[in-house]
Amino acid sequence: MARLGREGSWSWGGRGRRWRAGSKSRHLQCITYCRTCCSGAQRRQGGRRRRGRRQERSWRSCWGYCHWHREGGGRGGGGAMAVGRQVTDYLQSGTSTPLLCPPPTALFFLPTHTFSRLRAFASVLLLLLLLFLLTGHEPRISPSSIMIPAVEAIGARQLLPLPLCSLPRGTSSRVLSARMRRVPRQYRLWSSAAPARRPSALRTQSSLATRALSQSHHLEAAVAPVKEKYAESPGAHLAQVIKAVQSQDTSTILRGVVALARHPQPIEVAEALQKLSPTAFSEIVRSLDPSRVGPRSDATHGLRIQSGLGQFSSVASVADQYGVRKIYRNAFKALRSLFDLWSYQGNDPSRADYVVLLRCAGAASDFEAAKGIWHREVKGDVVGNPRDGLVFAEYFKTRFLTDPTYTQNDLARFRLRPRDIARRRKGFAEPRLLWPLEKLRLSIASHKRDSFGRAPWLPTHDMHRLLSLPAPVRRLRRYIQRERKVVDEEFYCAYLLASARAGSFRDMIGLLWRTWKIKITDLQDHRAARIIGGVQRRNLNPLLQPTERLIHAIVQSFGCSGHVILARKLIVYISQRWQIPIPQSSWSSLLEWTYILSSAPANREWRIMGDTNRMIRADEVLSLWETMRGEPFLVDVGLHERDIHVKSLISAGRLHEAWEAIKHGRAEYDSLCQEVEEALFESLYPSPPPSSISRHLRLKTRKHMTWYTIQRWCQQWLRRTSKSLRHRPHLSPQIIPHFIGDFYRFLPDPITYTMNGGTVRIANTETNQKTRWVKRLVPGAPTQRLAPDPSRLKYSNPDSATEPEDLIPVMTLSGEPAYESMPITIRHATRRMVRQRRQLRFGEDERFLRSGKAMVQNDSREEEVGMNTDTATAEADVKELDKKAVLKALVW
Repeated sequence: MARLGREGSWSWGGRGRRWRAGSKSRHLQCITYCRTCCSGAQRRQGGRRRRGRRQERSWRSCWGYCHWHREGGGRGGGGAMAVGRQVTDYLQSGTSTPLLCPPPTALFFLPTHTFSRLRAFASVLLLLLLLFLLTGHEPRISPSSIMIPAVEAIGARQLLPLPLCSLPRGTSSRVLSARMRRVPRQYRLWSSAAPARRPSALRTQSSLATRALSQSHHLEAAVAPVKEKYAESPGAHLAQVIKAVQSQDTSTILRGVVALARHPQPIEVAEALQKLSPTAFSEIVRSLDPSRVGPRSDATHGLRIQSGLGQFSSVASVADQYGVRKIYRNAFKALRSLFDLWSYQGNDPSRADYVVLLRCAGAASDFEAAKGIWHREVKGDVVGNPRDGLVFAEYFKTRFLTDPTYTQNDLARFRLRPRDIARRRKGFAEPRLLWPLEKLRLSIASHKRDSFGRAPWLPTHDMHRLLSLPAPVRRLRRYIQRERKVVDEEFYCAYLLASARAGSFRDMIGLLWRTWKIKITDLQDHRAARIIGGVQRRNLNPLLQPTERLIHAIVQSFGCSGHVILARKLIVYISQRWQIPIPQSSWSSLLEWTYILSSAPANREWRIMGDTNRMIRADEVLSLWETMRGEPFLVDVGLHERDIHVKSLISAGRLHEAWEAIKHGRAEYDSLCQEVEEALFESLYPSPPPSSISRHLRLKTRKHMTWYTIQRWCQQWLRRTSKSLRHRPHLSPQIIPHFIGDFYRFLPDPITYTMNGGTVRIANTETNQKTRWVKRLVPGAPTQRLAPDPSRLKYSNPDSATEPEDLIPVMTLSGEPAYESMPITIRHATRRMVRQRRQLRFGEDERFLRSGKAMVQNDSREEEVGMNTDTATAEADVKELDKKAVLKALVW
């Protein structure tokens, strides 16, 4: 105990510490209810903490352990500086006022590092006193000027989320990891769409001055280009955005909003936004809705960017390394910053604005950010209609990426794997099936050159793996039922696909039966099953009337889970039962899902599992093609459907039919080249409308993708033909050269194929070379797998054993001890020759032509103009576009 004399005594409680003046006690007593201090002290003594039990400890010892509970004055204190302030108040006011700090006599028992802080504080007080004596003015001490950093005063532990910082010290790592996995779902610290009560721009305002004072010259030089790029005033940027909103120029709106979000003076941007009305702000937000941005500004809208396209075409530059369109990612980040700046001045975005932000998060394939927006801003909104289920439908589509735009139009990324099926995520009923599936997964991951389909916030995991948890789907459904939300067919369609993502086939067929009374007769043999039931339209809820949306949802959900045979029967039955036409997009999706399941990886996975209902052959793809192309459907097909048809013909060995289909694709490519040329010259007129520029970029994208698709057809045809003609060597010199003569424009240099006598390489110098070979270190996508942990032995009776001697270790067949598993990350990279495209960014040649920098002097035109060359009109007449630049934009 610390002797204090007769001035008073110090009592310490759980919420505060008060110096009781006038007490006759001669000892300093520390009575604490602090959970952190008590638990730590009792663990050091070998005891167990009991709630409500008082621990009397030395004030100096408890101070040394917890630094006054890391808060220096209760949970709302201010660290060691608060101690100094309260000591000063005590010396000035006497002993009649209770204080939240010990008396001056107790300061001699402080730890060394705390005493040094108080000495620094005393130096500050002396400087302020000297300033007061010199100027004659009363010094004003701002609390923020004497506060030390939060990490230094509070400790890094208190900066953790609430479920982690409340745990006692010494908690097992297994418990901490389990709690950490729950943090992103319940306590995600996301400050993008902050309301007015906690604007995140306040942190930006306080950090701007500090950053300006502490920046070095190197940092200023690094930030200088960004400041020059967005050096224009926020008001000018905002005026351009409002003008673009009036003309519905989505590209200009997006550029203006990005400039506002990245402006070096965010406080000025917030002040400029304050002048807008809530209606004007909402109109700007709605202009960045993915349903508007996609058709108007995305050149690849509705198209799938294949991973190998980046070797030849610059179209792949519109997507990032994870296959997500950069335009949607930039729009989401800019809109999130705009919400922060709008909330800085005390404005609250409306519920409809947050719905648009949810859609932008879905278009960026960032469902983790969507979860943060939903739980912090939308879910607890009491202003909106509590029974409004439309917002829940939007969140369902964003949370589980049920819209084609949210999946980047790539269905293969979200195909359900056997490891993703409900009740099979943690273990299989037959463990012998686990290793073949794991071996196949690791083999595919080792040969991948890109990270398409991976989560940007967790690059070692695929998106389909993170979306395949069944608990979130059922939890949201129970919440809607408990809150009695009014939902419609759109929500049930999103729920159907979310259940398919989670691998819950029972929930899918249960929803069809509960809502529309549709029943499948035989679930064991899908090829022999029949579809029965169906409620009459007059007996259905008006909100649940089946439409084309239900047909498309059935195709997507049953195709994702691998039940394409049932999907085909269901859509035909629903179309006949309720007289609903099957849309062309549903036929296209069904054909794509059937082809995906007939591919080698998917077919092998379900063959390992022994599920014949999900094993699809190539002839079944061709059968579906004939059904959709014949009577009574007569579906018009595009490049994507024709691509599936040609590859299925080649896989089935029908090479002559594939040859004719490739010729049809060549004719389509030639017509596209003519359309691209016309659209380019139309976009080069003075002040072209944004629609003409967007049309040219979309046509150019289709041209590049068509060329790459035909090239893959030709290479696949050559491989299959070389293999089939291996036993008929007299036909190879006749068939293959004739094929090469027809399609040499689409084959790379050199043209390579195999014959019975060896490999043949033919130089192809007549075509424009789109790539060059370079040697590079190619990193692969990282992946995780389980490996034995040598530090943890596996025991057969860990629960029943009371002593370490009673544990029975598990031994392998070879007599070696077995170990527990731990996750490890596998990273690989290979140095090899790869193709590098000659054009880096998509559309840069056209932008160069429209910028006016490609204008050159025309001498022959100058002679025709004559002596009138001094006028501005004559100067414009003697200039024309550089022919080389035009040809570079036309010829790929």
